[in-house]
Amino acid sequence: MRLKLLTAATLVLAVLAACGPETTQTLPPPKPLIPTEAPPIAPEPAKPEPKVIRLTSASPQALAAFEQASQLADQARYGQAFDLYRQATALDADFAAARAFYGANLAGAAGDEELTLALDLAHNRSETEELLVEMLFYQRRSDLEKAGSAATRLSLAAREDKRAYTYAGQFAYETGDFDNAAKHLNNALALDPRHGPALNLLAYLNNRMGKTEQAVAFAKQYAEAYPDEPNAHDTYGEILMNAAKLPEAEASFLKATELAPTFTSAWLALAQLRAQRGDAKGAAVALAQAKLHATVPTEVLLVQTTPAWVALAQGNASGAAAAFDAADKVIAAQLPSLTPLVTLQRAWMAYLRAKPADAVRLAQAAVDQSAAPQVGDPLAAAVKRWAGTVTVLGLARQGQAAEAERVLGVAEADAAKAPFEPMLTSRLTHAKGMVLAAGGKVDAGIATLETCAKTDFACLWDRVQLLQQKSGKVASQAARQRLMDRTDRDPTYPFVRKLASGR
Repeated sequence: MRLKLLTAATLVLAVLAACGPETTQTLPPPKPLIPTEAPPIAPEPAKPEPKVIRLTSASPQALAAFEQASQLADQARYGQAFDLYRQATALDADFAAARAFYGANLAGAAGDEELTLALDLAHNRSETEELLVEMLFYQRRSDLEKAGSAATRLSLAAREDKRAYTYAGQFAYETGDFDNAAKHLNNALALDPRHGPALNLLAYLNNRMGKTEQAVAFAKQYAEAYPDEPNAHDTYGEILMNAAKLPEAEASFLKATELAPTFTSAWLALAQLRAQRGDAKGAAVALAQAKLHATVPTEVLLVQTTPAWVALAQGNASGAAAAFDAADKVIAAQLPSLTPLVTLQRAWMAYLRAKPADAVRLAQAAVDQSAAPQVGDPLAAAVKRWAGTVTVLGLARQGQAAEAERVLGVAEADAAKAPFEPMLTSRLTHAKGMVLAAGGKVDAGIATLETCAKTDFACLWDRVQLLQQKSGKVASQAARQRLMDRTDRDPTYPFVRKLASGR
């Protein structure tokens, strides 16, 4: 309520003596009750601007499209979000953040160019928008150290923005800094206890730390907070799957597909779960649905290559080769920049099938393919890093210890340019262990493989084989059983599990 000021007023009191001789009393001049002029009102102190991510665009429609895209991305509806990021960019070509998110979802050199342009634009924007774009720019280049640094600074500059904390938490999670990941994600929940991305990441964080009960609890909380969002049920299903609760996991994946029949991730998870359970027909049905609905490049790649791993898990090597042939055709037509990634998966399959010479040959083919202009430098560098590890493993398996050790040195130097890729680090550990074993240091090799990531199933399988080679099948049985007791939606896992089972 706004108070009104009274104007100045005076009050004169005449007091006449009621007794005594008739006299007149002169009164002192009257005193005003309030000043004749009101003092100036001090202006209210300006409220500080909220510490949130501030975006700049000349188009309100572009800003609205971007916010809608961000809400969809919060729930992993990336295909729909991508269309809106593209729309925001079309409405305002100078909208730095929109260009960055649009470019981050484009494959190959085209996406690299968008992110470079976005970074140039962001230099003349708010600090928070520049940090947001910088984060995506370095993530694209697999420089998770710089990307994580930008995300952390963003969380400090926008400490009232739940998404800023979630970004910082995501990069801390990806680089294995679990304590800081939990801290950032809990800060996001303090601002919004229902923030989906934070609940989602906390489920995966606890799962990765081996805290199964807590992981299930966070995933369940996410699904209950967003009963109509497919990603919430997809995450719940995956966490249940990792907890070996397969019937409940399948029900959750099915719920996600009922809510959104186009939600590719849930169809892929269903295919992987059914393949692991030996349900070939059910896996094929789910894969067919996934292929119908994939739009985002990473999804397209997965739906085209996963059938090869499913076929192999069913003992159908020729079917796996045919599936890769089909994937090559689709990727070449739709996303040619991703062709090296199909070849890299062929190389990995060759290694797991105990065909190390083929693995080395295919790894080099992937590197050669990545030299094509449409691939772009960041992806080409990533292909080279991963192909290097496959080459080392293939050489070690062929007993070429000296050459494997030489290539390992090159691979480690390449990996040093992307020091915070946990799975690449695990793959290098795998390679190092196999080089030691190839050089006759089997005990040291086994000990090294023990330090691989718990989800690096190929490394765990090679450890089983080295244990058996050294001490016999009985000595390797415990490690073999641990590998078989796991459940995971990694496309390669059903085949590795089949190998461990001896079937």
